[in-house]
Amino acid sequence: MDVLALFLKTPQSGNAKRRLRSVLSEGEVVRLCEAFAGDLLEKLLAFPCHQKIVAYAGPVPQGLLDLQNLPPFSLYAQAAGDLGERLEDYFRWNFLQGATKSIVIGSDSPTLPSRYLEEAFHLLDRKEVVLGPSEDGGYYLIGLRCFLPLLFHGIPWGTERVFEETMKRVDPSEVGVLERWYDVDTPSDLKRLRDHLNQMAKDPADSIPSRTQRVLSELTF
Repeated sequence: MDVLALFLKTPQSGNAKRRLRSVLSEGEVVRLCEAFAGDLLEKLLAFPCHQKIVAYAGPVPQGLLDLQNLPPFSLYAQAAGDLGERLEDYFRWNFLQGATKSIVIGSDSPTLPSRYLEEAFHLLDRKEVVLGPSEDGGYYLIGLRCFLPLLFHGIPWGTERVFEETMKRVDPSEVGVLERWYDVDTPSDLKRLRDHLNQMAKDPADSIPSRTQRVLSELTF
């Protein structure tokens, strides 16, 4: 069973992307995070796999893409703890539920190309682990073919060493690495995102994240 999940912190005042508050109001940051999540959920909705999951932290994200009316999605409440503890708990549960290939993406890359998801599942046909490194030193995607809790222990979460340290915990012959991509966490990332969306509008190689595009068009920064 192929499973694809979005790891999501439900957008709400007080917990959304603090580094963007130097250029946006708190309400604008929440709207932007909601747009990111909605666009990524739409991408998941169009992607062919057996099960799609929204693994959320915080309140149930009922308003995002009207989840309760979309049977393809299952909801999963993340455990308490740091990111490693939450990922470990999720993958343990998912493999106990019968997953054979399980992939998680984050909610900070609204322009993530769909072909990266396709490649990740293909890599898991012959690798135990697949990672999508982000330009800030973390990863935007992790996929497993079996439960490997050692990948989540002793990692300096939130630093530029996350991808590097994760790679040390797996046999290099058993990991597939995707192309680098960017997260949106800082004002400079936000400007890059706006430039990228403008470029996508001229030469779309993938679906344009329309919610993100609409919210950005209404913001001044």
